[in-house]
Amino acid sequence: DNKPVRKIVGMTVPNPDLKATEAWNVDGSVEFAGAGSDFFSTALYYKRLSNVWFATSTDTTLVGISKPGDDAVVLSSNDSSGKGTVYGIEVFARYGLKNLPGLLDGLGIQANLTLQRADATIPITNNLRAKRRMPNAPQVMFNAELYYDHGPVSAWVSYNYTGNKLIDVRTPQPDTYLQPTSLLNLSATYTIGKRLTVGASLQNLLNASNYWATYGEKQ
Repeated sequence: DNKPVRKIVGMTVPNPDLKATEAWNVDGSVEFAGAGSDFFSTALYYKRLSNVWFATSTDTTLVGISKPGDDAVVLSSNDSSGKGTVYGIEVFARYGLKNLPGLLDGLGIQANLTLQRADATIPITNNLRAKRRMPNAPQVMFNAELYYDHGPVSAWVSYNYTGNKLIDVRTPQPDTYLQPTSLLNLSATYTIGKRLTVGASLQNLLNASNYWATYGEKQ
């Protein structure tokens, strides 16, 4: 029927001129040690980065070539010319529950939370630079643990949450994001003697997906 046919060709540019990321860091923290293993800390940090590494892909037809039916070339490459900043706060706490009777003695809780923002300005096309979240830098990370340490028995249930991450910049299509992950794990050990300890662990009790990527930040 003589309709124009559009061919899409994929090309990868290895880019041997990538540079190592460089950073200036400023941070400060406050710590408090209590009885036994009780501990609390909070920290603020700021980083100024250059040569930030990104994976990018560009559809040459959609960003400016021409007529229906024209061939397209999707260029994929690595780029390290981005400049960015990272700032955030980390909070950690560990506390052993006190005055518990009998076998409950030895229970405790531990948790840490990181909230951060990581952005960089990078080249999107030859004539366009834009701000993007840094790759593989979640904005929220959270870990919580209920632990037990009594006599020869040690056990802990741990929960981990990691927010979504940018993994690939795609122009002009939506960028690729790895969606949040949640893991619940259980471990226990029993000390039989000075030289022998046995243990067991169960991972991903929630049967959650640990890799789920989408086009666009939202699910």
